Amino acid sequence: MDIVKGLSDAGAGRALFTAPFEIDKWNPNTMWGGSTSLWRSTNLKSPVPQWRKVYSARDYISEIALGGSNNLWFGTASGLVYNSLNASSAKPGFALKNAGLPTGRMLLSLTPGKDPANTVYAGFGG
Repeated sequence: MDIVKGLSDAGAGRALFTAPFEIDKWNPNTMWGGSTSLWRSTNLKSPVPQWRKVYSARDYISEIALGGSNNLWFGTASGLVYNSLNASSAKPGFALKNAGLPTGRMLLSLTPGKDPANTVYAGFGG
């Protein structure tokens, strides 16, 4: 299985050395990948999964977390945090959710809370 075929950012210097990938545990045929864009495959179990760019982050995506198939959080190397409440739609929308968070520090981890649409726990480096 060639999981990165079709992911044009792979090997092109547009992703962190350890790029984030997240499988949707509510729909295991869907996987998300991060580079300077957010990518989604909805046929992960195919011998050659197809990838589609769904958002251009303009920064290295450092973490991806799911609070449900429609609730996706991702963070960037410069510490920005984004959320989508319609992540499984054809054209998901994303909102910046940085109120009260540190700036200029790399986001290292995200964990959705008990109310995943409104709460995420974020860990930063530095």
